[in-house]
Amino acid sequence: MQLSALLIPLLALASLSVLPAEETVDTLPALEIRDRYLQPETRISLDSGLSSVLASEDWLRIGASDLAGALRRVPGVTISRYNVVGSYGGSDGGAVFIRGHGSARPGSDISILLDGIPRVVGVWSHPLLDTISIDTAAAMHVHKSPQPVLLGNMAFGAVNIIPNRQTPEELRTGIRASLGRWNTHAISTRAGMVSDKGDILFMASQRQSDGHRPNASGKTRALFLNAAYRIHPHLEARYLAHLSDSRADDPQPEGVTLPVTERYDTSNAFQLIKVSAIDLPVQANFKAYLEGGKADWRQWHQPPPQPFPAQVLDTRTDSLNSGFHLNLSSASGTSFEWETGVHLDRIGGASTEDYAIAPDNRFDSIRMQTISPFAHLSWQHELPGGSVLRSGGGLRYFGHDTFENETGSQLALAWDKQALSIQLQYARTFNYPGVFVSIFGRRPAPWNVGQQWQDLEAEKVDAYELTFQWKPSSRNELTLSVFRHDASNALRIVSPPPVGYIHNMGSYTTEGIETSLRTRITPALHTSLSATWMQSDTDIPNLPEWNLQASAVWTPHSLLEISMGYQHTSSQKVLNPRFSESPVPVDGFHILDASIRLRLPESFARHAVIFANFENLADAHYEYRPGYPMSRMAYAMGLELRW
Repeated sequence: MQLSALLIPLLALASLSVLPAEETVDTLPALEIRDRYLQPETRISLDSGLSSVLASEDWLRIGASDLAGALRRVPGVTISRYNVVGSYGGSDGGAVFIRGHGSARPGSDISILLDGIPRVVGVWSHPLLDTISIDTAAAMHVHKSPQPVLLGNMAFGAVNIIPNRQTPEELRTGIRASLGRWNTHAISTRAGMVSDKGDILFMASQRQSDGHRPNASGKTRALFLNAAYRIHPHLEARYLAHLSDSRADDPQPEGVTLPVTERYDTSNAFQLIKVSAIDLPVQANFKAYLEGGKADWRQWHQPPPQPFPAQVLDTRTDSLNSGFHLNLSSASGTSFEWETGVHLDRIGGASTEDYAIAPDNRFDSIRMQTISPFAHLSWQHELPGGSVLRSGGGLRYFGHDTFENETGSQLALAWDKQALSIQLQYARTFNYPGVFVSIFGRRPAPWNVGQQWQDLEAEKVDAYELTFQWKPSSRNELTLSVFRHDASNALRIVSPPPVGYIHNMGSYTTEGIETSLRTRITPALHTSLSATWMQSDTDIPNLPEWNLQASAVWTPHSLLEISMGYQHTSSQKVLNPRFSESPVPVDGFHILDASIRLRLPESFARHAVIFANFENLADAHYEYRPGYPMSRMAYAMGLELRW
């Protein structure tokens, strides 16, 4: 799928959707912090427990070029990257892990969603962050604990991307461009309109880099359209389209020289139609989506003992996902609130393995379907002495067309008094095997030995979380969370050389403590600190014992902002590339970042900011995967203009 071939119909749709602009006056405040930090906002709720919310300002300050880079400062979250641009996806590149979940490959037990809709490679059941441009996001909601009721399957943790849209308060036209080390450059543009009948936003972006190592180049391109029409004062129809095309080379582990260069090519077309009943006692959202794309792993190799020519192959994957989500909810702000609905998701696709010296394997299109009705209730009651007792709970029924049906559940109890909030939460959720287990089961031995794929069970997690939050003033916030996850029926690859098979591997437990402190020392200086400690009774990949974050944002002048960020991740076990069963260690690391933003006078443009970003300012040596060192100090300078 070529991005250029999809541009013409998308632009045609945009031209048909343009609405007459209503005259508005945009106010342009000085470049000020406005209670923003380099670390995300912390939230506690009855339906999602402890979560973090990032706004676009958060990742712009650290110069993030992709979703993994934007999420690396979230407490309890770890990432994996190979390249400066275009995360090589064939072996866990560009991945996100939340409290030890998300490590299964193939497959994943965390969800990446766009406006609540799962974005996943249908065959392999894991998200590819390459296919979602960071420019599509106005904000991201990171759910740290399992979300069985509101989010459903694959939701041991989740990242819900809130899509960009044009609002009356925002300037309508803009461009952002930057140039950095290793011939890394990026450009993104936007154009939008607003009227009393609706809104429209169109965005286009491109990023590319030669890479910090030989054969580490990458390139991503994306188009995004979000248009709405107000059919009635209480009824709105919205169309969202996102097209992406990306390529990333595999630089290979240090010391390894191969006669071929591995490459990961992806393209994706996502469309969503949304009809919303708004400003009524009962809110309603109906979403129908269709997603198709490809994920091609070119010239990848398996480890010895096989002769090298026989190992070289291309894995070509075509995904096709579709479904609808219906959500009904009560108006917020009342003592009794509810949300219910039903979600239907059909996830799947086809895959072909082209070997250098061997017959090709073709796995025809397979789709698995889940239909899941759900309901969640919450209630609050004022107690004597000014305190408030809140409680909530819900159920979701998972009706699967291939595996056994399951029921997820969630309960929460909270007590609030003035600046203090205490919440206890329990959740039970499930993650079904994906289409990939069928593909593995149809491969030649030894992939199809052992447990038959039809007999596999859904993974299960029982999660417990106790959270304290104290806000003594608008300038200070302290949060402490204690959590425990008991997992069973974990899906893993059992690896008798040279390959293996999928099996339910028994049980494991992860537990930890997460704390964060945000404070505004002066009107011009904001600081934040966080620490996460985690452990498990088995070798869980991507579960560092310690993750520390510190940041400061200083505005010495209304037009100047300087920010610093520090991150420490202790040593951890990770999955070695090429389907290794046993996790291998990587050393811990320290990273220091900095950024400068300077607002130009309005005589230059209505909104003009010069910025400079520095990543790994101390030039530290670190890696997310063994043998794949990340870049030493990286820098980029650029200009952002809005009209």
